[in-house]
Amino acid sequence: MSSINLSLAFRLTTSLPTAQEHADALWQVTQLLKRYGLPAHQWYPPANTPQASIALQAFEPSGASQALLDAALQAEKDSPDALVGNWRSLGVWSGREKEGAAAFDLTLSTLSGSPCTLTLQTKSLPSLDRLEALIELLRELISTWPWPVSMASIGPARYFAMHQAFKDRLGAGWILYLPKIIAEDALPDSAGIFPVSYAETQLGTLIASVCDAVFDVRNPAHVEAANAIEVSLADRDLLPLHTAL
Repeated sequence: MSSINLSLAFRLTTSLPTAQEHADALWQVTQLLKRYGLPAHQWYPPANTPQASIALQAFEPSGASQALLDAALQAEKDSPDALVGNWRSLGVWSGREKEGAAAFDLTLSTLSGSPCTLTLQTKSLPSLDRLEALIELLRELISTWPWPVSMASIGPARYFAMHQAFKDRLGAGWILYLPKIIAEDALPDSAGIFPVSYAETQLGTLIASVCDAVFDVRNPAHVEAANAIEVSLADRDLLPLHTAL
């Protein structure tokens, strides 16, 4: 079983959301994760120690708990003056540190050159060890996200750090989402293409580099497949620079 690293980027079109809106966006993510064996009542807010954290609950049945809202407000108070009102980060974890561990974090920013990000990490979670499950999760997440998504990816951190074809552009990893309609002839034959739509309108395209196994950065064929996607997209000016997010 593998570890999953999911990253999603977007831009705010208005001022920084309130702490309540920030916490509620995290709750929205838990509603999608419930079907993958991660119940909403088993997420815990930031605290000074792990023991203090798991004594609290991050979410209630109808939304974020007061403990999570308090953590969001405290995070804002602890920020440097230059970031207050322009940047805030808030995350939760599953209370586990080994098998079955999971955590996700939402960073909101209105600063120039600083996109907002949602990151999710899981460790040895069988329900998210299948391409079909990850495609379903990304489709739901992207199509219901409160802000337009500029990219999303899933893959090992080591791939993005050491094996991308281009250091200054997005990496394909196992799965890459771009808010573009991408034709099959723009990609290698081995790539999987999955449209993402909302209300019968296509928002973009999910591209899978490996369709018959869990992506393994130790497998040269998997790395080559992801690199080939990056080169094909770059040749057609479809692979954004990191600075364009």
